[in-house]
Amino acid sequence: MKCHPCYIVTQLLKEKLETTIFTGFEFDSVEVTKDEYFDNNYQLKKPLPKFYWMKIVGLKHKDDLFIDDNLEFFIDNRLLDYLKQNSTLNYLDINPARDKFDDLLDSMIADSEVKH
Repeated sequence: MKCHPCYIVTQLLKEKLETTIFTGFEFDSVEVTKDEYFDNNYQLKKPLPKFYWMKIVGLKHKDDLFIDDNLEFFIDNRLLDYLKQNSTLNYLDINPARDKFDDLLDSMIADSEVKH
C-alpha cells in the first residue's frame, strides 16, 4: 500500500528486506485500521497481515531506494529483481504512462505556484 511518498509493507516483506544488503530504507510501526466499508465489502478468510511503514531515506546515486526532489521514487534494478523473485508484486507499475490526471495535477501545481 502507499500514499505517496509513504510506503506501507507487510511484515513478511520487511523481514525479507532486513536480511539483504540493500540500502535506502528503514522501518517504523504504523497503525492500520479498517472502516465499516472494508468490513462490509471484504469478507476475508484470514486476518490482515501486520504492516510496517517503510521510510525511504536513501540518497541519489548512493542507495538502492530513494525519492528525488520531484518526489519520484527510484529503485535499483538489483533490488527490483530481488523483489520480483522473492515477493508477490501484483500491483507494481514501473514507469507508468502519464494520463489526464497527471496533466491536471501538473496544472494545479503550476497554478498554485503562480499565486504564491
